[in-house]
Amino acid sequence: MSKRLSAFFVSCIGLCLVPQMSHGQETDDTRAIRAMLTTDQEAWHVGDGKQILSQMDEHFVSFRAPTINGELDLNEIKIGGSVAEGRKTLLDPEFTRSRKESAADTLLDRQSTHEFSRIDVKGDYAVAVSRIRWSRNDTTAAEPTRESGGWESVWFLRKDDGTWKFTGALGFTKTWED
Repeated sequence: MSKRLSAFFVSCIGLCLVPQMSHGQETDDTRAIRAMLTTDQEAWHVGDGKQILSQMDEHFVSFRAPTINGELDLNEIKIGGSVAEGRKTLLDPEFTRSRKESAADTLLDRQSTHEFSRIDVKGDYAVAVSRIRWSRNDTTAAEPTRESGGWESVWFLRKDDGTWKFTGALGFTKTWED
């Protein structure tokens, strides 16, 4: 009997130690989609509206849904805007100037991180959940203060001629401040 248990035990350990294919493993598509978020966030950081727009499908549209007690209220979902509506803002020299000025301000020590916490790809279509965190340290205050927070959004993507584009987003599905 102990030989049977030993064989079973060794088999279990072997199965746990042998690498197995996982649905969550990176592919060329998921790597390309992750790189898009990095490019997008870097462009927002410095006010590069052309770069932001270059990653969006010409029919991109954003949506917003309010939260009630921390839960999304999809019955109140609204269209937030389209590329055409945002183009004017993103290409406005004031947008670029204010973003560059903010990025250069070392007294407030702004930091941010971003990631896609989930990506699901089916052929030429994908959906992804982003998590973006920010912090601001006011080093000029008599008692330095730190503020931080973040948000999650759902992104919809389509691959056209081998290039991924954002086609839409449900923004700020979850927000928090510390």
